[in-house]
Amino acid sequence: MRKLFFSAAFAFVMAASAQAQITLAKWGFEVHVPPSGFTNSTVSGLSPDVGSGTASSFHANPATANNSFPGNGSANSLNTDRWTIGDYYQFQLSTVGYSGISLSFDQASLWTGSKKFNLSYSTDGSLFTTFATDYLVLTNSNSANNSGSGFATSFWNATTLQSAFSLSFDLSSVGSINNASSVFFRLVSDEIPSGPSDRNWVDNFTVTAAQVPEPQSLFPLGGLGLLAWNYLRRRK
Repeated sequence: MRKLFFSAAFAFVMAASAQAQITLAKWGFEVHVPPSGFTNSTVSGLSPDVGSGTASSFHANPATANNSFPGNGSANSLNTDRWTIGDYYQFQLSTVGYSGISLSFDQASLWTGSKKFNLSYSTDGSLFTTFATDYLVLTNSNSANNSGSGFATSFWNATTLQSAFSLSFDLSSVGSINNASSVFFRLVSDEIPSGPSDRNWVDNFTVTAAQVPEPQSLFPLGGLGLLAWNYLRRRK
């Protein structure tokens, strides 16, 4: 009986303390469509379709933004060319009141474009820490080789999401980006393209997190733990 009571109490505490992941921001580029034919070193000021924040793209050489190519299962994506090492896509938002951050997004490259990217994060927009090094971006084609990955894929299109291009990263271990007034995520090119047609696409960039419990919401859990402890002590 004692073991059963303790197990039930523990299960209740764990279930009650678990927080569901919610979407803080999502850039699907459907509500706020990227510019077309914009030629500059940066593309900036792109608000998310869900939540708040801003997205941008930086290139050492003036890049051309073009929204004529569809997203991954949607009408639009952010796509730019003229990539080199250190160029990046950036997404900024607030995580105040939230922890356990996770990212998911779709990314693709032309066959001559950059296919190795680093994921980095920052809380000041200046000093960045690399979280994932040289993750593979697949070629936006139906090639069976895809830079040696062995993954056969289909082109992005406006109606059907191609899951082969989907990436996800669990950053819940990074405490500094929890409950922060401003967090920056960068997808940084770590490869010189093999040709001039070096376009890269990103779509459906989504940041999810769990809400930080209010202090008063933890009181019942503490009370239950104390009740269980007193019960076990009396049974000895």
